[in-house]
Amino acid sequence: YDGVTATHPLYNTDAFFLYDLGVVKLDGAGVTGLPEYGALPAVDAIDQLGKGRKQAVVEAVGYGLQKVNPVMVRADLTRLKADLFVVDTNGVAGIGNLQTGDLPPTNSMMLSGDAKHGGTCFGDSGGPIFIGDSNVIGAVTSFGLNGNCAGIGGVFRIDRQVELDWISSFSAS
Repeated sequence: YDGVTATHPLYNTDAFFLYDLGVVKLDGAGVTGLPEYGALPAVDAIDQLGKGRKQAVVEAVGYGLQKVNPVMVRADLTRLKADLFVVDTNGVAGIGNLQTGDLPPTNSMMLSGDAKHGGTCFGDSGGPIFIGDSNVIGAVTSFGLNGNCAGIGGVFRIDRQVELDWISSFSAS
């Protein structure tokens, strides 16, 4: 398919995790005929989620690496999914968010996976983070903090009004 790509208007490669979001608008009809498609979330839907290991409420999907260590890197180009646990919905590494007004504003949030449940890894960036077992995309994978493909990782929330408006502007044109 051919199409046009756009990055978030506030995206900055030096602080990529603050606005790590992009859109691909396909030419023509795009993909049709599937039984189900991803859906945009309600405004602030992530704020309704619990936190912690007993509330695995998001699911990451991606085609990234499956294993990284000093002697082995494995990428099977297989789509995998992992249930992840919400660690923090309010920024990354002490950086503020839009809700509190701290600067710089961010919609990043932290999730955790483990060896048993899996996690995101290099190459999963941009992949959807589904809310629960629904088709609602609450965030997109942004980065990981280690090379074992299981620990803490960061995602960019798309459930804020400003992000939903920006994304929706591509379907209107």
